[in-house]
Amino acid sequence: MGVCPINIPTGKHKAGVVERPAWYESTGSPDKYFAITTLRPLETDPFFAELNRRLTNSSCREVTVFIHGYNLTFSTAALYACQLSWDCGFRGIPVLYSWPSHGTLLAYPRDEESAHLTEAHLRFFLQGLLAKTAVTNVHLIAHSLGCSALTEVLKTFVAETNQPMFGEIILAAPDVNRVAFIQDVAQALPRVARRVTLYASSADKTLQVSRSFHQYARAGDVATKLTVCQGIDTIDASDVDADLLGRS
Repeated sequence: MGVCPINIPTGKHKAGVVERPAWYESTGSPDKYFAITTLRPLETDPFFAELNRRLTNSSCREVTVFIHGYNLTFSTAALYACQLSWDCGFRGIPVLYSWPSHGTLLAYPRDEESAHLTEAHLRFFLQGLLAKTAVTNVHLIAHSLGCSALTEVLKTFVAETNQPMFGEIILAAPDVNRVAFIQDVAQALPRVARRVTLYASSADKTLQVSRSFHQYARAGDVATKLTVCQGIDTIDASDVDADLLGRS
């Protein structure tokens, strides 16, 4: 755990884009590009203590947790989490939950195993966030394989006597078996969240890679049909302009 300040190019920033220097540029200009300025690791208790202090001193005691997907390194995921929070005008505290993605298109099987192995850690983190801070609302945004880990964790919360109640849960191009999602996940999520939204897209390249490794369709893929479930808002974002991988 830790704190990761990020420079935002407010003067040159375009919504939905993480501006980065080209490969031939040695260093990025602060007024043109996103960049991690430093990284301060913290142990568990000091981390939650600092987060709690920031929440206590803030007019908005809300947190958005971004769980990144397949083919995304820690540094890139941190920039995405920052950009997402900034573009949405979120006044609370943005938090990145990062799991060890290999960060390459060809490492899907490895990433899928890593996403599964992170479930216990994600559950521990969310429990700590709820129990050790003064947060009033926790929103969850997950993409791709991050949705797989998150939905498995949320299913375990449903079985608890005192179910935690999250605010908005957003599943962006969820890389989850569609049949399993409809049968097991869709009924559970509305019980632990005030609103659940699923963004599906046929343009998401990470889902296209996932399709080659699985026999059954994924919940976030609209190549065959849209996943529509009671209690969940589904949005087809296939026609939205996106980055090269179709995920922005």
